[in-house]
Amino acid sequence: DNFYATGVSSVTDEQWESKFEKMYSHTSLQVPFHAVLGNHDYYDNPQAQVEYTNISPSKRWKMAARYYTFTQAVDDTSSVQFFCLDTTPLDAERVEEIEEGQTIATADYRTQLAWFEEQLQQSKARWKIVPGHHALYSGGSHGDNRGMIALLEPVFMRYKIDAYLAGHDHHQELKKPINGVNYLVIGAGGTHRSVTWQDNTVFAMTNMGFTWFRLSAKELLMEFFNREGKLLYAHVIPKPL
Repeated sequence: DNFYATGVSSVTDEQWESKFEKMYSHTSLQVPFHAVLGNHDYYDNPQAQVEYTNISPSKRWKMAARYYTFTQAVDDTSSVQFFCLDTTPLDAERVEEIEEGQTIATADYRTQLAWFEEQLQQSKARWKIVPGHHALYSGGSHGDNRGMIALLEPVFMRYKIDAYLAGHDHHQELKKPINGVNYLVIGAGGTHRSVTWQDNTVFAMTNMGFTWFRLSAKELLMEFFNREGKLLYAHVIPKPL
């Protein structure tokens, strides 16, 4: 979730200053922040987070739409494309998570899924990575999301998605590839929650931290750090040329 616990009310909400502009003030963090909506962001005004993209004084906040895609060069001959999903409308439990009477502009999940497939069909990128809030597979308190697995996993498999990056559960976790897709939970930036190691767990940790990624044409390196910045685990996903 971008703004815990109930999102922002507008583009002038004071949380923009206290929880984003001033929070991430270090010189190394003067980079684009490509954000996706979480379920708590829907408790107030999710569209304000899209609109803030155009007025952020630092110009770092990037959310072109509730779901969107962007491409970055990896080297002179290859690229990575990110397909940023708005998973609250895709989550089968969304009715329970959103306050009664709250409307969702993107409630017709079929529109988003059709857009997702169209973008994947057009993609020429060597790497395809999908960030979304809700995890499909998780050893955390929310567990596996069977509804989203049914909706998204066939699409991931059909277009050979390299990795799906989620939050929602408050820990870090890497699974063994499931049907060729690497699933990660990277939700350890806020409140602490525990995680259970499962048969397909490669690595998991709690008590907050962050994950660093580095891409080349032939591999994706991920490094898991604790809250003090100590490297706890590193993993490489190869991409044969």
